[in-house]
Amino acid sequence: MFSFRLTFFVHCYYYNVFLYYHLFVPAVRSSDGPRKRTNEKMVGTATRHLDEFKINCLHQFTKKELNEHAVAQWNYQVNKTEATEHEAMRSSIRLFIYQKLLVTSAENMSVAFGMSYEDLLPLVYFVHDRGICQLNTDEYKTTLMLKRKLKTTINELTVCEYRKTNHPCDVTADEINVIMASSSDAIELKYYWKAWHNHTSYDVKNIYMNYIEMLNYMARLNRFSNEVDYYMEPYNSHNQGQLNADQMYEGIRPLYLHLYTHVRKILREKFGTATVSANGPIPVHLLGSVLGQPWTKLIPFMVQEFVVHESGKTHSMTPAKRLFDQANRFFVSIGMGCVPKSVWSHSVWKDNKHFSNRQPSSWDLYANNDFRIKMDVKDTVEDVYTMHKQLGLVHYFAAYKNQPIAYQHTSNPAFVYGVINALTLSVRYQDFIGRYNDSASSRSAYLLRLAMEKVAVLPFAYAADVWHSEACTSSFAPKRMNDHWWSKRDFLGPIIEFQVFKALCTICGEYKSKHAKTKHLYECNLRGYKKVGKIIKSVMASGSSVEWKFLFETIVGHRRVEIEPLLEYFQPLHNHLLKTNQETNEHIGWK
Repeated sequence: MFSFRLTFFVHCYYYNVFLYYHLFVPAVRSSDGPRKRTNEKMVGTATRHLDEFKINCLHQFTKKELNEHAVAQWNYQVNKTEATEHEAMRSSIRLFIYQKLLVTSAENMSVAFGMSYEDLLPLVYFVHDRGICQLNTDEYKTTLMLKRKLKTTINELTVCEYRKTNHPCDVTADEINVIMASSSDAIELKYYWKAWHNHTSYDVKNIYMNYIEMLNYMARLNRFSNEVDYYMEPYNSHNQGQLNADQMYEGIRPLYLHLYTHVRKILREKFGTATVSANGPIPVHLLGSVLGQPWTKLIPFMVQEFVVHESGKTHSMTPAKRLFDQANRFFVSIGMGCVPKSVWSHSVWKDNKHFSNRQPSSWDLYANNDFRIKMDVKDTVEDVYTMHKQLGLVHYFAAYKNQPIAYQHTSNPAFVYGVINALTLSVRYQDFIGRYNDSASSRSAYLLRLAMEKVAVLPFAYAADVWHSEACTSSFAPKRMNDHWWSKRDFLGPIIEFQVFKALCTICGEYKSKHAKTKHLYECNLRGYKKVGKIIKSVMASGSSVEWKFLFETIVGHRRVEIEPLLEYFQPLHNHLLKTNQETNEHIGWK
């Protein structure tokens, strides 16, 4: 029924376009005649307006489809029931059919619109990987079902605390690999379909081989030799911007090893040498994550100062409203203005046990500046930073609304992550020293906490990229896949984050490298600098219409991704860890 309705809708749309064309655009005859010269100017003007009208119609239809899809997904996210899950699935399939119909009809539409096929395609193409349109509806439905099942598995995983066995632990090495392989946004095609039909036991080796086959298949659809080349192309498309992940990792490694050594010492003191050796690797289950990253769950018992102290003040507002207003004031101070008032009233700030997942998220519902946030506010220190991040994303959504609908989404995820978190870095430090005495020990504690979140994850991300790359571009025995993964223990967003932060601090005059010993990079405060908002709003306003490397250049002045700002930020911590590890004669790294 739906397929018929949508096809009928598109046919009616084409009919109206052609009707408009014949009614309002005079014909220009090929033979000499009285209308040829006299109507040329009128024809040109009418054609230009017609093109604008036709494209605007297309945008409005697409916006309506995106809005219906977003509303259904939002309802499922904040209130998971059988009915909302069914509607979310139905809306995804409806949007898929609409997208598939537009892409497959683009050639005919280009004739109707009087545009070249290449110029039209970006305007009808809002699903990033065109290969998804190669699926039929049943395959796509199966894809959604499996993807949702895997996401549910991730959200419901439990990790037992050390030596506590009063509840079951449901994580195995093979399950971790399945989840890791399935968490990439790239996985949208036949991998899910084949895994669902052929591997009901979720055998990791067979599933992952199908996963690799799917990724490379999608890359070939986009004229790349393999999946890695396809997804790295945005980063490597300019010589100056080319990444050397190996070199960057080697630059970060000394800081990571000293952080690792310090954390191992703390864990050894807590659990004993029988559990944590003096020179070996840290047992992954002690780090509070099935994948060993980040290490933030260790913070409460590592540093006593991280316990949240009550300020003694009474607040008439709810914690969510107080944090929302606090974040809003920051963005106003840097010249980005307030978000629409409806953001507060339309958002959901408390998990009523019906959230489909617990991750905070920001939403663009593609209708009348309808932006929303889903977040379970518990009034913790982390909630302060999370609120700023979510409001930063809402500012991103609002900024790109003047773009055509096809470009009304954020650009490269790593770049967006870097920009939003760069703004939050300033807030994090100022909020931290506002809670505790501004002393050498509190500053060291702040840097340690941040490093356990930002630095600890980098080797893991690097290892995941290496493993993924080798799995897609080379062949190794499937029976060795699990060993191959774990041999690579232990990336772009955090690196960009600190690079953008340093650039903004330098522009505002809050930081100068030559004075780094008297005022460290982490002390930079962006609050109140309108220059920051002007730059960031101009970048956000581009949406996805401009490649991320050019937006990156707008902020930092070049396209090179560099690790030096991150190392500069954590240099005081690095010096401190170097000293403390030497005092106790710790073995740096592991054997």
